[in-house]
Amino acid sequence: MLDLSTLTEGEHTVYVSATDASGNTGVVSAATISGAVVDSITSAGVAATITAGPFQTTGDPATGVYTMLTTAGSYTVSVTPLSDDYTATSVAEVVATAGETTSLNFSLSSFCTVFSDDVESTDVAWTAQGSWARDDQFANSPTFSWTDSPGGDYVNNSNGLRHCEH
Repeated sequence: MLDLSTLTEGEHTVYVSATDASGNTGVVSAATISGAVVDSITSAGVAATITAGPFQTTGDPATGVYTMLTTAGSYTVSVTPLSDDYTATSVAEVVATAGETTSLNFSLSSFCTVFSDDVESTDVAWTAQGSWARDDQFANSPTFSWTDSPGGDYVNNSNGLRHCEH
């Protein structure tokens, strides 16, 4: 029986070893994987769930630091950010050795919008040439779309371009 009365409040690690009927004692096989999950540009912590086989932990949302107890073995360690601003990633064949700590840091790149235009707002960045125009007749977005033939079918053998102005 484990006497818990002397332990302070908080998280504790308990290593268990067993003895078989012949008196042979097994080895402690606990291993630790720890590190940090950070933004690749700012080095700020990224809140994420870290998984290695059946083992899982959540990193500190402020620092990205995590510690995960596992059994000894080889794992694919996966990181799933708690924000949609980052993509999940993983590292294969991470070896967790009994009685040791394996350091594994993750540096995540955030998604950034290079260009976005829903065509619903005024077309400030675009100058239409030729027959190109915004039209609401065949829109796939809520109201408007760009077309080379507003109000009808396109003209055979016609060329027209739209230019984005910066």
